[in-house]
Amino acid sequence: MNNTVAGIEELLLSQEMPLPPIPREMSDKLCCISNSQYYSNRTDIPSPWRIQWFMEEFMSKPVEDYLVVGYAGHGVESYALHYYLVTSNLAVFFQIAAETPYRGIPAENSDILEKQYRLISSLEIAIEQAKLSGLFDETSRLVISKPLFMMPRWGVQNKEKNTVDNWEFANAPLVGAATWLADQINN
Repeated sequence: MNNTVAGIEELLLSQEMPLPPIPREMSDKLCCISNSQYYSNRTDIPSPWRIQWFMEEFMSKPVEDYLVVGYAGHGVESYALHYYLVTSNLAVFFQIAAETPYRGIPAENSDILEKQYRLISSLEIAIEQAKLSGLFDETSRLVISKPLFMMPRWGVQNKEKNTVDNWEFANAPLVGAATWLADQINN
């Protein structure tokens, strides 16, 4: 484990949160962004609190694979753990409410988040296998968005057009996307 990943792990463990999937090819390129509590392999980004900026950028032009992970917010009650992962197969934009002086976080959130991270890792592998088998279009990417203050959703992006034709709104977008992918593979 490199020093940056160790720094991320220390930061998350201080909040009793699990370490998210960090692709090996990105781990050596991660750095802490200017006096913040988040890490990325990109330095040309705003605070991850601005999830809409990341979504708009992602939907307006091709972007290189990247990862953003850590804490950011504005004000006492607007503080969150952010996990944004964009690869050729998958794009995940998660915001998870963080503990503040006025809001505690239930202990089970860590367990649920750890299971979600395992599912994200499994999805990446399943999509790669589905593409190799011709069951998932090579020009597509599964997109899952779970922001704090917007409706959670998932969809399939056409990477050539940077579009998602049909967003599926769901309280559990990760489960919805995984179920859809399993149906695609099994039918």
